Amino acid sequence: MPTFLKHVGQVASTGKKCVVVFRTIPGEETSCLVVETEVLGTNYHDNLVEAIESPGGQEDIDFYKFAQRNTFFDGRNMLEAMHVSGWLKKFSTSEIIMMPTPDIKIGLSELNAQLNQNDAGRTTSGDISQSESKPAGVLDDKDIANQMRSQAAFFRSEAERLLKEASALDPVTATVTASPVAEAPKPKRAYTKKK
Repeated sequence: MPTFLKHVGQVASTGKKCVVVFRTIPGEETSCLVVETEVLGTNYHDNLVEAIESPGGQEDIDFYKFAQRNTFFDGRNMLEAMHVSGWLKKFSTSEIIMMPTPDIKIGLSELNAQLNQNDAGRTTSGDISQSESKPAGVLDDKDIANQMRSQAAFFRSEAERLLKEASALDPVTATVTASPVAEAPKPKRAYTKKK
């Protein structure tokens, strides 16, 4: 585990650990989007922590960039899954305390001010709406379709695994087959008689 970790902190009012996905929200520079890691299931929690600790997760100043390019263990896009599952929570930047090490604590609003002052030319989450045709966190039909495909692939593999386990427990001679779909009658071709 790296000694210095970006993107990790806690909610000041509750003390709950969190991952800061968006340091700021476009148009709301004093708000951020975080995931409270304690509410996640074990697999998602561990997968998210691995992503944060990875070299790619530590590369950018904003975690959403890494999350846009990567998936959870179930094949779902990380950022879309956090959005659709309702894990992204909006907080004031003054309510989040960043904890890059156990000994260092800094308010997210203070960190943002320092980063903006030191590196005004760097891309932040506020710039995402300028670089894309849609606002951050908004899913279009293509995103939803891709998410459905990844979910279908996951459910297909899960169904195959369950069928194998069931066969191992109780082998059956009859196999389950899908019922055939009745074919629609073909329309008659219209034609005119030559004179």
